[in-house]
Amino acid sequence: MTNPSPQIILKVNQNLDTFLKMEGTEYSSKFLLQVAENASTYKQKLFAKEVFSQNLKLQSMQSENNILKATIEEDKNLKIELKNNQEYIKDLLDKKKRCNKEGYTEAQINELQQSIVTKDTQFEEEKKELIAKYESLMRISSAEFEEERNLLATHTREISRILGEKNEKLDKILQEKMQEWKADVLKETNKVLQKEKEMTNLREGMDAEIKTGISQKKLDAHMENLKGKKRQDDLVESLRKEVVRLEAKPDLTNDLAKLHTHCEDLEMIIKRKNMEIFHLKKNNKLLVEDLTNEKDRNLITNIKLDKEKEKYRTLDQNLRIAETEHRKNGAMMNQSMNENKVLKRKVLDLHCQLRGCEQLLIKERTKNKNMATCIMRCKEDIQAVADITDPKKLIIAVARLKEQHVDGDDRVSMEENKRTLRHMFDGFMCNLKRSAKVHAADAKQMERIKEQLNCSNQRKMDSCVERTNIINESTREISELKEKLKIKEKLLERATDTTPKRVDSWLDEKYLRKTKTMFQKKHCF
Repeated sequence: MTNPSPQIILKVNQNLDTFLKMEGTEYSSKFLLQVAENASTYKQKLFAKEVFSQNLKLQSMQSENNILKATIEEDKNLKIELKNNQEYIKDLLDKKKRCNKEGYTEAQINELQQSIVTKDTQFEEEKKELIAKYESLMRISSAEFEEERNLLATHTREISRILGEKNEKLDKILQEKMQEWKADVLKETNKVLQKEKEMTNLREGMDAEIKTGISQKKLDAHMENLKGKKRQDDLVESLRKEVVRLEAKPDLTNDLAKLHTHCEDLEMIIKRKNMEIFHLKKNNKLLVEDLTNEKDRNLITNIKLDKEKEKYRTLDQNLRIAETEHRKNGAMMNQSMNENKVLKRKVLDLHCQLRGCEQLLIKERTKNKNMATCIMRCKEDIQAVADITDPKKLIIAVARLKEQHVDGDDRVSMEENKRTLRHMFDGFMCNLKRSAKVHAADAKQMERIKEQLNCSNQRKMDSCVERTNIINESTREISELKEKLKIKEKLLERATDTTPKRVDSWLDEKYLRKTKTMFQKKHCF
């Protein structure tokens, strides 16, 4: 609010003082003292008003600068929040795509976890069963193998013992028979040799007798020779009969053949048992190899299971962390919602107060209009007084003007009303600043909540989007309120600034020009 400048008032006072000096000393000193005192008080009031208005302007400019800085920071924070939200949304979409590609959902993860647990149990049970089976088979096979081995050893020992005994008996019998046969053959051969020697001797003798020419003797010898031949034939036949008799004796070839066949059978049994032992050893080797392979497979499966268990544990930990963060974020959201409700209530209160201020502004406008009319009347009265030339009439007119316009309490009441309104306005601005600070704190809390919600699911993202929408709506509402406040401030400035400017222009244009012309005319005279 601008008032008439003190230079104009000083000029008016100087002009009045010169006018009074020029016209004489007929006027009372009391009236002059009152006029001087009123002028000084009016000057002080004007100076205080100007200082107060300048301070208010400075405060309003500082508040506007602070508000602009806060809005700029809020815009920057909102841009950063939008970027972070976009990146977070992209990460969530990528994770969702990956999960969709891999076919993993929460239900599927739970099913996989349950299947892993069931597979673990089944694998452990099958592992235990296979190990028990293989151990039992190894024990049974080792026991059977040892039993068969012992049986084979005992059989081989008995067979070797029986064969050795039988071979010894057969060797003894054969040796005895061969010795007997050799003795018999030697006897017969000796007899034959003796007979041959006798026959040779007889032949020699017969030859000698033949040579001597005794025919009868030759014949007798020939007959004897024939008888000897018969005897030889008889001996040969007797030897043949003995051979037949010897041949007719029970032979041991069949027993030997049977023993050979029995030995061959035992050898076949031994070979078969050896083959079975070989096959058993092969089976044992295969079983051992299978066990080693299965152990390797079990190790691989155990490694895979350990990896899956680690993944499962990490997923459990992530889920627990997400649940805890979700709970914390839920609590923070509840707090923020409560604070937003409180802020909404405060905003509604501020709206109501602004509505009340609008009514007060209307009243003040009416008062300003009335004051403007009073000022216009004062100016018209001053203009009428300026046209008076008679000093007495002029003094009476000035006294009337003083009684009408100076002695009244309208200006003081107007100033007091303006001060109260200013105080009310400052209080409202402080409330608005506090609400803005609270909103900035809420925005920071929401940023923290959003940073914590980076590891949450799509549901949390939807809630974050809703929160951002709420925040945007609240910021829009606050910006609209700020714009409305700015408009109302401008209206207040216009309502307070128009009338003094008009008064100044009117005084400059009319009153000062007329006073100058009056002084010029008087000096001319």
